[in-house]
Amino acid sequence: MACLQGMRTLPSLLSNITMAGIGHTFTTATKGAVGSLQLLRSFVTVRPARSLGSSFSTSLQPQCLKPLIDSRGSILPGTLQLLQPGASVQAAVEQTRNVTKFNYRNGQRRTSKAVIKRFMRLNCGLWIRPRSGRAKRLWKKPDHILQGLRTHVICNRTQSKMLDKMVGDYWKRPKYYVDDPYEPYHVRNNFLHVKKTWW
Repeated sequence: MACLQGMRTLPSLLSNITMAGIGHTFTTATKGAVGSLQLLRSFVTVRPARSLGSSFSTSLQPQCLKPLIDSRGSILPGTLQLLQPGASVQAAVEQTRNVTKFNYRNGQRRTSKAVIKRFMRLNCGLWIRPRSGRAKRLWKKPDHILQGLRTHVICNRTQSKMLDKMVGDYWKRPKYYVDDPYEPYHVRNNFLHVKKTWW
C-alpha cells in the first residue's frame, strides 16, 4: 500500500525535488516523461513514516543520478531516448560463431586443433568422426555394442559448414595416402551427378 501511494505522489515529489535543488538537472520536457514512466522509483525511496498517518518521508539518493547525468548537469542522450513514452529496451543480440579463430598477428583464419584431432574431412566435403565412448569400459559392453562402436558417424550439413569455418585451406584440399582405408568414401557414388564412372 505504501508503494501504491508513493507512486501516486510522484508528481508532487518531483516538485519537492526541484525545490530541494536537484531539479535543475531535469528539463521541462523530461519532467513529463519521468512522471509518466515513473522513473523516480529507481532513485527515490518512499518509506512509511513512524506515525500511522498518510504522510510519507522520502529519502533521496543522488548517487544513483550519476550515470544518468553528465558533469554539466544535463541528461545524457541515451537516457532521454529511454525516457520517451513507449520506448522499449532492445533485446540482447544473440551472438553467432561464424569464424571461430583468428591469428593475432596477421588476422588470418586459424585452424582449430580440436577439429583436426577429433574429426576427419573427406574429399567430397563430408566430415566424419568416431563414435563417442568407443574406448571406455569395453569390458562391460556386449559384442554387438562393440561392433557399433567401431563405426564412424557422418556429420550433418550444419556441422560440416561449421567445421569448414574452423579449419584453414590446407585441410580442405584433397589428400592422397598410400593404402588409405577411407579411399572408397572420398567420392559419393550415391548421386548420379557425382558418381565416378572410371576406375
